Amino acid sequence: MPTNKRSVKLSKTLRDPKRSKVAGDIIAGLKEAAAFARGEISLPVRMVNVPGRVNVQAIRNGLGLSQSEFAARYGFVLRTLQEWEQGRTQPESPVRAYLLVIERNPQAVETALSSSRILTAYKDDLLPAPPTPPEGPISPGTQK
Repeated sequence: MPTNKRSVKLSKTLRDPKRSKVAGDIIAGLKEAAAFARGEISLPVRMVNVPGRVNVQAIRNGLGLSQSEFAARYGFVLRTLQEWEQGRTQPESPVRAYLLVIERNPQAVETALSSSRILTAYKDDLLPAPPTPPEGPISPGTQK
């Protein structure tokens, strides 16, 4: 089977980690991981506490809200909330953390979101736009 020089060069590059920085980095990382697993070296470790399954319906019922009220108040898509409550899907870990904050301190979440809601309501034309302040100081003798 004939081979051209280009394919020979390419295969040498892929086989020889000295010729490929990426391959060298991968091999170095694998060696480091193996040494860590054998206990030969120590590496920095980060422990992350990801909340487990969250009972979204229990949180919502505890607040006495309907699905649509809960979704609107806390910024969820109603259909997504329904999927969670029916067990078809589970919220991602940041959302689970958010739900736990809602469960433990709903007033803090509502306070944090309140200024955001006002701005969104203006943007979405749900509220009339606030009055525009006049440009510069206007004195009684000044005409525009």
